[in-house]
Amino acid sequence: QLSISRTFSTAGVVGIDAAAGAFYIAGHLQHNRSAVETGLRGAEALADSEIVVSLLKTATNRRRPDKPGSNGGFWTGGDSFPSGHTIDAWSVATVIASRYPENRWLKFGSYGSATAVGAARFTGERHYPSDVVVGAALGYLIGHYVAHHQRRD
Repeated sequence: QLSISRTFSTAGVVGIDAAAGAFYIAGHLQHNRSAVETGLRGAEALADSEIVVSLLKTATNRRRPDKPGSNGGFWTGGDSFPSGHTIDAWSVATVIASRYPENRWLKFGSYGSATAVGAARFTGERHYPSDVVVGAALGYLIGHYVAHHQRRD
């Protein structure tokens, strides 16, 4: 089960991140500026998420639950908090869902996929529940900001 969860979480986050690239490419091919912008904002949200998660992982230094002697404490030598897979998935999913609010299936698919990635990080024993919840919240906030922030070109 651990192997399945870990593989699923990695494939899930790659799929969500690839969706941003797909919006960008499809937008160019179809001359759809909205889709191109969605792809660009998805990439921006992903980059912003990586900055935030790198800083927090360094600052909190929490050992992962699958490491010997791990008790969930902070500053014990690790990189568990927050879940990088979860923050990445939620930031891109939020951009996609926010850019197409009228499309219920796209919103359901985006947020459902991001939720599944986070759940798999927990069931794969790579993160504590708080790592996943904080990763999802931060990803949502980053994605929401990026999706609604007016760029000045």
